[in-house]
Amino acid sequence: MIKYLIVLLFITFSSCKNIGVQQSCGMLPNINSGDKVIIKKTADNKYDYGDIVLFDTGRDFFAMFRVVGLPGDNIAMEDYMCIINGKKNKWEKIAENIPLEMIRISSAGEEREEEFPNGVRVRLYKETKLSVGEEISFPSFDAEYIPEGHYFVLGDTRTLTIDSRYLGPIPLKNIKGKVVKVIKE
Repeated sequence: MIKYLIVLLFITFSSCKNIGVQQSCGMLPNINSGDKVIIKKTADNKYDYGDIVLFDTGRDFFAMFRVVGLPGDNIAMEDYMCIINGKKNKWEKIAENIPLEMIRISSAGEEREEEFPNGVRVRLYKETKLSVGEEISFPSFDAEYIPEGHYFVLGDTRTLTIDSRYLGPIPLKNIKGKVVKVIKE
């Protein structure tokens, strides 16, 4: 029998601390401040590319980010896009020069769609200018091996997000479930 853990979370900056979930602008444009999400605990404890997971960071808060690296993968990033096992994900620019005042210190960016090896396509924001008019350098890193029993997660707005680039691969035991529905505010 499959057991479900369904949790309704209010993702707002003012209430995050009250419920112990660390949620910044890191999941824009897919999860916005004020959106609600339904989390499902998977029976097989397996997650796939593109899943958004809720996990315990081990630092007294929970976070939600997108799975971009599976156990046994080698993952890297170049010019904002994931390279999984030596192959760069496909991407397409959707819009450019969109205002991003709601994202931290950014004032402009572009919206992209990235396709993972399993065919899942997700929208991302690529921040391009700081509010002070400076250019943003894009996060890149060399290939990192994801050990068995771990997942690599990134935010959908990747420039200043504290995700697996800083937290390291996330142990399966820390993952509480995946987002199965986003209820827009």
